[in-house]
Amino acid sequence: MTDNQPYKAGSNPFENNAQKSNSKYFKTLKDGDFNNLRFLKELDEFVKLPVHSFVKVDSNGQLIADARAANKSAGEKYVGSFMCIHSEENLLNGITCPLCEAGLRYSWKFMAPAIDRSDGEVKLFESDKKTIYTQLAEQFKTDGTITKTDFKISRTGKTQDDTRYAVSVVTSNIGELSSEEKELANKVDISKAYPVMAREQILAEIVERAKGKTNSDSSSQATTPIVPTVPVTPVAPAGPVATPEKPSPF
Repeated sequence: MTDNQPYKAGSNPFENNAQKSNSKYFKTLKDGDFNNLRFLKELDEFVKLPVHSFVKVDSNGQLIADARAANKSAGEKYVGSFMCIHSEENLLNGITCPLCEAGLRYSWKFMAPAIDRSDGEVKLFESDKKTIYTQLAEQFKTDGTITKTDFKISRTGKTQDDTRYAVSVVTSNIGELSSEEKELANKVDISKAYPVMAREQILAEIVERAKGKTNSDSSSQATTPIVPTVPVTPVAPAGPVATPEKPSPF
């Protein structure tokens, strides 16, 4: 998994996703960067979703299987990220995920509201880094909680091969969350981060984003089909994935 993201640190990492435009995010970490934060939800309250990230189309509007490939052609464009709709229920109804068909892999993203200690604001923390989740799980095993601790999440490395993430404790036993903090956490609507879309909606949204707009600011629906460039048989994940799933902390 590479970490060479086409985003500027501190910007919304999914600026093409209209549903996420009002959300606040932690800065994207580069080599030597870190985020200091306090989670406002326990680990077993994190939301876990299968997401196709870095979806990209070529100059003809066709989906590209390897969105992070080093060889980039003229006219290629990132069109954001989408929740995978591949599930047992959909398969039984003859519905497949167009992004799986195009050869795009999904990754499990886990998300939770947290306080950014750099500015005191409540932001949506999200990551697909298993190492981060595993290290938080170890802290959960030790303390039985992660909400009473300030964490430092840091990155070292610049490439897929040498990048590492570390979770360390800044301050522990800082007390229970206040009623105000709990209220702020409940105002973060994670369900809007990656809304469940029908197959046709995904394809239409990709076309609109490739044109530089989204369905939310366009009165017409796109009708141009997106033809997968690499048809493949999608690999079924363990269990249905069409709704948010809470991962086990262990």
